[in-house]
Formats: sequence, structure tokens, C-alpha cells
Amino acid sequence: MMFALKSFKRIGSKSLQLWNSIMAGFVNCKQPREAFNVFHLMAMQQGYQLEAIPKVSLTPLLSECSPSSSTGLAIHAHVCRIGLDSDTSVKNALIAMYARRGNIELSERVFRRIADKDVVSWNTMFSSYARNHDFDQAFKIFHQMHSGDVKPDEFMLASILSGCGHLAAFRQGMGIHTCMVRSGFTIDFCVIQNALMDMYGKCGCVEEAKKVFDEMKLKDIVSWNTMISCYGINARPREAFLFFEEMHEHGWKPTHVTFIALLSACSHAGLVDEGLLLSETMSSKHGISPDNEHYACIVNSPGRAGHLNVAYRLIKSMPMEPDDCIWGTLLSSCRIHRNVFLAEVKARHLIELEPCHSGYRVLLMNVYADAKRWDDVPQVQAGMKDDGVKCHDCSWIDVGGDLHRFYTEDKSRKQWTAICFTLDGLTEQLKAEGYIPTIESKFVSLDQVKMSRFT
Repeated sequence: MMFALKSFKRIGSKSLQLWNSIMAGFVNCKQPREAFNVFHLMAMQQGYQLEAIPKVSLTPLLSECSPSSSTGLAIHAHVCRIGLDSDTSVKNALIAMYARRGNIELSERVFRRIADKDVVSWNTMFSSYARNHDFDQAFKIFHQMHSGDVKPDEFMLASILSGCGHLAAFRQGMGIHTCMVRSGFTIDFCVIQNALMDMYGKCGCVEEAKKVFDEMKLKDIVSWNTMISCYGINARPREAFLFFEEMHEHGWKPTHVTFIALLSACSHAGLVDEGLLLSETMSSKHGISPDNEHYACIVNSPGRAGHLNVAYRLIKSMPMEPDDCIWGTLLSSCRIHRNVFLAEVKARHLIELEPCHSGYRVLLMNVYADAKRWDDVPQVQAGMKDDGVKCHDCSWIDVGGDLHRFYTEDKSRKQWTAICFTLDGLTEQLKAEGYIPTIESKFVSLDQVKMSRFT
């Protein structure tokens, strides 16, 4: 691009096509800042007022806008000024831009104002909800689109299947599978089949995932990696490694994702030594150096087994700076094995790295609750309130195809009393069968802390 820019600057009278070409070049080379500079220069050049800038120049730039930059807002203002605010392709790019900024309300507003929504509009709005982990709204968007004239494409179906896997919504996933068959998306569509395998695996249906894999006519490396991951997350490491050998026999070379799946399999099954050995062979035998994602799995294995010192030494020996996911993995292990001192140190470090992440603070509160340190729990909660951090974690249950979410201390449901009565009954039945519940390792409220001080 350096030589292209030099040639571009030498041209005296630049046509609109030349401006668009140089901007597109910077966008394709992942140099958005230079593309924005060219855009502003073009807007200021004599003879190229904002009214002359077409949508082909705007939509690629919107897709490259940084969430922390105001450039997207400026381009939106230009769009309104030159009368392109009714163009569907431009509005689709605006929806995605606002979603990346975390402003889902503005994405919804732009979406509602699109008169002629195409399949890209629906896909973009769905992906915006999925990006914010609001799969309830994502499912509603899908059903609205499906009930209309617009039919889902393979990318929409892959996204909705990913949402089903994230929520372990098995019934809804099966419904999407039925929709795929009716719409003609059969075994020839590799992207959808991979997403279908992933959904079944995350719902615990490994045999169904393997059936999808066996029926695929065209398989890529993602297909093999997905199937290995299905075995891994369901604590079936033997099948995962056998499948890895089969993949190698078919001539497929492993990628970094392959080893994430295998290391995760070791972690879920508690295979500490096997995981450490695999981390060595992946670089010595396959030429793949472990990154932060691999180390998160490597650290998780000894951490979950109670070898916290081993996990900590692994982190300190990393050739790169450990990210918050790796420290979060160690913090989770500290909570499991009740190492309060190490948990405190790492939690404070994590809060500095990710001050808006509620999960790490909740983990620290659980560590304090386990240790009966009730005076420390409200201090963490007060810190969350002062920093404006809210806990949006919840559990859910699928009843008749409808997902019902339950948040901490959420008493808004009409059936609240009946739900608590039923849960108490189930708990008593479990106790009668010999189950001993761990009631102190949970998110505690201030009222519970006050009560616990007198017990």
C-alpha cells in the first residue's frame, strides 16, 4: 500500500473511483486509520463535497470502525446529511457498527427504520444480539424473519445454532435442524453442518454430533476440530485422541484450534500429565507454539486437580504476558480448593485488568463465603456498586421450548413461591438419597451475610 499511496499522491486530478480504490486497499490491508484519513481528505477536497460521496465508500469504512472511536458516529452524521440514511446496505453497516460499540438500543432503532429489510439486515441484527449474549431476542428475530417472506441463509442458521449451543437449548436446536432440512440446507452445506455438530456436542448429544459428521459429504478442518471438541467438552478424552489420530491418518494437519480442543479434553477429564505432555509435543512435533488460549487449558488442568502451585508456576513460565482468562482460570481453581490468599491476590489483579467484569468479583465473594469471612463480602459488593458493575449472570430452564431465565434473588415471577417449594422438595429427596449439598459456595446477598454473622 505504501507504493500505491505514493502513486495516488502523484495524480493531480483524482477521480471518485481512485479515492474509493485507495480506501478499499487500506481496508483490505487492515489499515482502517489510513482509510479514514483518506475519507476525510476526500470529503475536504474541492469538487468532492460530502454530497458526492457514494455508499460504496461508506459501508466498508463502517465495518472497520473501532468501538472506542467516534469515527462511526461521524460517518453516520455524513450518511444523514447526504440522504443515504434510507439505504438498506448502509443501515446494515450502521447496525453492526453500533453493536460493536455495545449500543444495542441504537442498533435496534436503525433496524426498525429499515423499510425493506433483506436477509443481511436480519442476519446483522441477529448477530448483534448474539454478540451481547442476548439469545432470547436473537431467537425472536429469527422467528420473526422465518414467519415472513425472507428465508434464512446458511450464515443465519449457523449463528442460531451457535446460540442454541451456548444455551444448551436442545429442543430449539432440533427445531432449527428440522427447519434446515425443510429449507434444503442438507449435508452439502459444510458451515451449517459444523454448527450443527457444535450445537449437539454442547447439548451433550455426542452421538448425534458424530452422526452429522459421518453424513457430511464435504468435511474441512473445522469439521474435524468440532468433533474433537464435542468429545472433549463431554469428558471423553479417549475418543477425542482417537479421533485426532484418525484425522491425521486422513491427511489433515492439526491447527491451533485442534490442540485447544485436545487440551480442553484433558482438562475436563483431569488428565494433568497428559495435558502437559501434549503442550510440549504440539510445538516440538507439530510446530505450533502455545498461545494464551492453549495456556488457559494447560493451567486449568492442574488447577482443577488441586495443584495450584504447579498451575501458578506454569503461568509464571509463560513466554507471553498472561491475559485475564488465564488468571481467571487460576482464580476459579482457588475457589474450588479454598485457597483464600492466592484468590485475593489474583482477584485484585483481575479487577485491575477487567474492572467491568462482574464474574471475577462474584468468584471472590464466593471464596470469602466459603471461608466464613462475612465482613469481606459486603466490601466487594460495595466496590461493584461504586464502580457501576452489575451482575447479569443467570440460570435457565427449557420448558416446552420456551427458555425461562432466573437471576440472583429474582422474585418477580408469579410462581416464585411454588418454584421455591418444588426446589425444597427436590433437595429433600436428594438428601434422602445421600447427596450432601454445598450451600456455602454461592452468590450471597447482604441479608444472608448479616444472618450468617449470628450463626
